[in-house]
Amino acid sequence: MDNLALSLLGVALALARTGLGASASVGRPSRLGEPLPSRRVAVVTALVAANLPDIDIVLYLVGGPSAFVFRHATFSHSLLALAVLPACVAAVVALATKASFRRLWLLSVAAFAGHLALDAAGTWGIAPLAPFTDVRLHAGWIYLYDLLLWAILALPLWLPRFVGLAAPRVAELSLGLTIGYIGVLGGLHALAHHRERLPEDHA
Repeated sequence: MDNLALSLLGVALALARTGLGASASVGRPSRLGEPLPSRRVAVVTALVAANLPDIDIVLYLVGGPSAFVFRHATFSHSLLALAVLPACVAAVVALATKASFRRLWLLSVAAFAGHLALDAAGTWGIAPLAPFTDVRLHAGWIYLYDLLLWAILALPLWLPRFVGLAAPRVAELSLGLTIGYIGVLGGLHALAHHRERLPEDHA
């Protein structure tokens, strides 16, 4: 998935009313006694985590186009990376801002996992079990660039100015619509394959 969609996903996650980044000031205690990240800190954290799997762009710089084509979306898009890299992002931000590591970690995991999910729903896919195997998981439901997905994920950036809904509520709506949209694409994809096989079944 393109990095604009991934960045918009990160912003939507940061704005959503999940208790991960809705406070107004850095370090304000939550009901659990943990400092809440500010909205700005949450957005920056989610932006970094949502785009971090594509750090393997270094493969292109080091090994050229061939290395990037064959190795992109492998280790940095794996479950092992999901277990390690979001915690690194959260730790760095927590040390810099004194915000709750746990809340930043949850947000980072959500943004990182969202990247993997969108890539897995696309045509390029991911290698979730890398480095143990490079077998790719790709559903082929969505193209690399999807204008409607951009529009859905961008809702929290402008819609609150025109309707009586707060940005966190619109962000929740945006995320729900994204899940629904990709689900519809998956259903249409399955229906198309089913219809494609019908002539063979009747032959």
